[in-house]
Amino acid sequence: MPEVRIGALAGAGGVQKLHRLVGRGKALEWILLGSHVTATAALSHGLVTAVHLAVDLMPAAMELAGRFRLLGPRAVAQSKMAVRMCGDADLSMARNIGLEALAMLIGAPEWEEGMKAFMEKRGPCFPPLEVGGSSFR
Repeated sequence: MPEVRIGALAGAGGVQKLHRLVGRGKALEWILLGSHVTATAALSHGLVTAVHLAVDLMPAAMELAGRFRLLGPRAVAQSKMAVRMCGDADLSMARNIGLEALAMLIGAPEWEEGMKAFMEKRGPCFPPLEVGGSSFR
């Protein structure tokens, strides 16, 4: 958050979002002192979920992508949207957001396959996600 060193305000959501992620005290420390946040500090304060050496980065990214490929793409998209929207919502609104996200999934082919796989005690084989005429899997 070095912007204060040049007489500016922390950008990229620093003043608006950082305190929600790392707490007010740590956010103030980093922003007011113009701190450069290291990868180790970002990891220890929950800003990132993993840190890798450059040589290990692509294998780690591919492993993570492989994990996502096993999941229902619509469920992942709805979960991501709901988590983002709930961040600024009170508990009542957050519950509604979650219910609306769930309602978008119920009855869809992905939902049907997931429930069937669960009942049959097997891993699901989700249909590809169609977006703009292209299929993603």
